[in-house]
Amino acid sequence: MGKGCVESITTNVITLKIQLENKPPSPLPCSIILALPRPQQLKRILVHLSSMGVKDIHLLQTARVEKNYWQSPVLNNNN
Repeated sequence: MGKGCVESITTNVITLKIQLENKPPSPLPCSIILALPRPQQLKRILVHLSSMGVKDIHLLQTARVEKNYWQSPVLNNNN
């Protein structure tokens, strides 16, 4: 956490001056339990949860979850 300033911009390079003043906050000490949503919604949810610092996310199969959602590339470890 701190301040940043763009010093110069050229065709191929952007030069930044960054001054870090504080350590980042600790991750949230919580777990999220979530019924597997549609793949597009899951992408958005994961972005928001990770930006909030949530490290422990559990996805569940429930009666309303389509079984083919589990085949989605979003759940692949390489993404």
